[in-house]
Amino acid sequence: MSLINDVLRDLARRGQLPAGEVVSGTRPPAPVRTSADGPWTHRGSWLSAALSVALVIALGIVGWLLLDRGRAPSDVSIPLPQAAVTGKETREMPDEVPAAPRETPLVAPSFVEPRSRSAPSPAPAPQVLSAPAPMLKQVLPLSPADRAEQAYGQALDYLKSGRQTDAETALMGALADEPAHLAARVLLASRYLSQVRQDEARKLLDAAPAGIRQQPPVLQLKARLAMETEGEAAAIAVLEAGGQAMARSADLVAWLAALHQKQGQHALAVERYRQSLALRPDHGRDWLGMAISLEAEGHLTEARQAYHRARLSGLLPALARYADERLALLPAR
Repeated sequence: MSLINDVLRDLARRGQLPAGEVVSGTRPPAPVRTSADGPWTHRGSWLSAALSVALVIALGIVGWLLLDRGRAPSDVSIPLPQAAVTGKETREMPDEVPAAPRETPLVAPSFVEPRSRSAPSPAPAPQVLSAPAPMLKQVLPLSPADRAEQAYGQALDYLKSGRQTDAETALMGALADEPAHLAARVLLASRYLSQVRQDEARKLLDAAPAGIRQQPPVLQLKARLAMETEGEAAAIAVLEAGGQAMARSADLVAWLAALHQKQGQHALAVERYRQSLALRPDHGRDWLGMAISLEAEGHLTEARQAYHRARLSGLLPALARYADERLALLPAR
């Protein structure tokens, strides 16, 4: 090793080894001890040489390790003893043995990127709450009854705006979906009667389901149609056959009483008026109608009481004047 040879040469120059005896790559020959040399003199020389060789070997190992790791130390200094003590003399030892220069492999420097000053992290973007997904509603198909009710409401809107034909079409559509729609049937039949379309009104009323055929509105329209086409007697017959519908409607009962009165059937009229007053006790017109029939039957005292009750229950001005006239004519008993 070149490093060891350099160290040995340096030692030779300093007097530790004879000059010219350092052979590259070999150990120095051992000195030949003679009888003239003392044992301690030769022993001190060998000890000094052994120490030097050990130091050189240690330096070689350190240098090899550093080369193996790819590192190039710039300077290696090994402290030596201040003096080598022998039996006869003390020689000064160098303070430092300079390391022999050697070639070092070129190693690309590793650059560590300087840690830049961390930029402030941007503020988090405001979280935008997305609108909830619209709930999908399942649209169920309309039932026939619902469609009929919808068409009936549309017919009312048409009538308000004067669209008569469209209203009738909507009403017929409602009855096609739901034949038992009472309001649609009554409204359409009333329109037919008001337009003197009696045959269409009769067909419409006769086609009513049994469940609504005896309803007061239907019975009233049938009696009106019968009176217009056949007279009061036919209307009376329709109403008398009304059954439960007559028992629930004070208007129908009072109308039947008025028809009996026109026919001169005052006893029947009084009976029907009593029925209607049982349903609405303070109805002035019913009291007035019953007073007229009672007077016609000769029951003057009861007639006077009925006129007085009608006056108290409230009447239209013309009817109120008629009641006052009858009260003035009837004797007070």
